[in-house]
Amino acid sequence: VGNTLVTTAGEGVLIVDLDRVDGETTPPKPYLRAINIDGKSVSLDDAISVTRDTRQLRIDYSALSLDQNGRARFRYRLAGLSDEWVDMDVTRTVRLTNLPPGEYRFEVQASLLPNEWSEDTAALTVRRIAHFSETPGYRATLWLMSLLAILGLSWLRSALSRRRNAQLEAQIHQRT
Repeated sequence: VGNTLVTTAGEGVLIVDLDRVDGETTPPKPYLRAINIDGKSVSLDDAISVTRDTRQLRIDYSALSLDQNGRARFRYRLAGLSDEWVDMDVTRTVRLTNLPPGEYRFEVQASLLPNEWSEDTAALTVRRIAHFSETPGYRATLWLMSLLAILGLSWLRSALSRRRNAQLEAQIHQRT
């Protein structure tokens, strides 16, 4: 009836009128609800891997709280990319796009009062696997090949110039 919690308690029934209970102030414990990669649900493991082709990683989260008024606020950070917390207010979804290659730790905290965040965090390790063209070895090889191509073209131009000069000198020598 109304805003009432009814549950079993031992051999009896416990009825709590939530409108008469003082507001909860202890920061609630956050948890991850769902993970989607490009719209496809994946299991709630401790770690996930995405590739360069991943367009969007969506992480849904919430908090365990008796407060049903939607007062819980959230903030997250992606350690390894930034150590700054991003305040999400009451939003319970984060969408991550265009992650550079690397390993990151997604963490979310919850709060019911300003500046009193939960010590517990819901966390997930996100690995963005580097495409071969994003690796340092590939880039070094590309630079080396470019340098060799420039040097090769320079040598070829010089050889052609020497050959042409030799032909011209031969023609001059023939005419004199």
